[in-house]
Amino acid sequence: MPTQTEDEIKNAMQTADLRQAIQLGAMAGSMSSICLMASEGVIVPGEGPMTVDDLDEISTMLLTKARSEFDDTFIQYHKAGVNLGISECNKVLDAQLDYR
Repeated sequence: MPTQTEDEIKNAMQTADLRQAIQLGAMAGSMSSICLMASEGVIVPGEGPMTVDDLDEISTMLLTKARSEFDDTFIQYHKAGVNLGISECNKVLDAQLDYR
């Protein structure tokens, strides 16, 4: 994981209030859950097994959706959560997803 990404996650975890921490956890959990399903061989209807490209696309979509529904005070926490999930994905899948 890039040092800047690690620093952003540490900062977010240390400065989050309850609502921001919940959002961080929700994003980390969402990304981790999707990766665990991918590691078990989840099938994308009409496309086949989930790939690293699919997972990269999902992480981007999670952040895009969050940006459309929350104000800017939450974005750093969403991003930190997705990056935590990506870190777990990279371990579970032995892959190299792109950090956001």
